[in-house]
Amino acid sequence: MPEQERINAQRKLQCLVQIEGSLAKQYRKELLARKARQAYSVFYLPLMSTYRIDLWPKDESAATESKLNDLLLAWEVGAESTESDFGRVFKRSQEGFFIPLISGQVDDLTQLSNEVLRRLIKNFAKLIREYPPPVFGLIDCDGLSWEQVAITAALSDSLCFDPATRGYAAKESRRALQKLFAEVPPQVELLCLKAESPGLQA
Repeated sequence: MPEQERINAQRKLQCLVQIEGSLAKQYRKELLARKARQAYSVFYLPLMSTYRIDLWPKDESAATESKLNDLLLAWEVGAESTESDFGRVFKRSQEGFFIPLISGQVDDLTQLSNEVLRRLIKNFAKLIREYPPPVFGLIDCDGLSWEQVAITAALSDSLCFDPATRGYAAKESRRALQKLFAEVPPQVELLCLKAESPGLQA
């Protein structure tokens, strides 16, 4: 394998979609821990209401530190803001992962315009591509609309999902996921967390 391909293989970005929730949450916990044990630098981007975030930087008290919300607001209103500010919002968590500093309203990370979301994911992908390997980035889309999940997945290397498997929820999740698959480029790897998912073709 050529050297550049080998390096690129050690820089991966994954989009995680939670449908039933419990399985995806357990997967996320185990995945991040496993990557850390494998000596990866791990970046976690939670796009959800802040009260649902259970991983936080060690020190959230530094008032002068750049916050992700502040940067997103600057992008939203078209204020001057250099892309180099993006990497500064990530700090280490107690578990050793890099997680963004967040402040502001509880839903700031779930009410982004599509334009700002696309800019956010592109900057996160750029951070992963330029960080010394091995490095792994996980985008947790728990608070995004399906339209925005499609935007996020299209800019990732893989899309991981936990479809519902029982009753009406299973039917609806299959329909939503099939529509999502149709909007995601073919080079994006599709990863199903459940072996038994009737009628779901990934």
